[in-house]
Amino acid sequence: MLHFLNFYFYFLLIQQELAQITKPRERFENYAIYEVTAFNARERALLYYLYVKNEELVFLNGITNEAAVPMDVIVDKCCTSFFEEKLRDDDIEFVKINEKFLAKSREILCIENRWDGTHTPNITKAFYYWDAIQFWIDSKIKHFPKLTKIKIGETYEKKEIIVLKLSSGHKKSAVFVLGGEDGRDKVSPAILLNFIDYILQHRLNVDMLIKHHDFYILPMLNPDGYDYSMKVIKY
Repeated sequence: MLHFLNFYFYFLLIQQELAQITKPRERFENYAIYEVTAFNARERALLYYLYVKNEELVFLNGITNEAAVPMDVIVDKCCTSFFEEKLRDDDIEFVKINEKFLAKSREILCIENRWDGTHTPNITKAFYYWDAIQFWIDSKIKHFPKLTKIKIGETYEKKEIIVLKLSSGHKKSAVFVLGGEDGRDKVSPAILLNFIDYILQHRLNVDMLIKHHDFYILPMLNPDGYDYSMKVIKY
């Protein structure tokens, strides 16, 4: 879980940089992180209710359908008392992540996500706006013929909804992976893009991976919401 949290701190630091452009910097200390575990359907239903009704809560990996699988939750500190009280009332197990660990992680992660439109962004080091991500995707497609782009639609703001296909060219059974359904979700698109980047950089791995399967990866289903949350939402 700590690796996952480290990855999410990239996002928190980037939001601080974005906020600095237009308004006073938001403090990292304004948020708390919890590990919450649901052991039955009742507890999962209660967490799902909190998930859909409270914008101050961000479930990093959604609400799992499996019992006893920890879920990581970012909570605005204005709502931590409410959140903890609600979990205690419903007898849901939770642990608050050690704040010293958060402070240390903040010190070691220094990220710059601004992109000038002239070079390929390093997608493994920061969260970028959708136009930079598209630039990165197009650059990879030019250099790796086994990676192709399929446009499946457009959003209200005319952003392309695309699927990335990893294939050797022979028809095989397909694996479909979806990310970025929620506009506030920065983590799942980044994980999928990092996965693609890693596979492409390790030729032996990609050859083994696509030997028996074609991979269809939709890194971002909601690019409109993603870009909006990058500009507005301060998680």
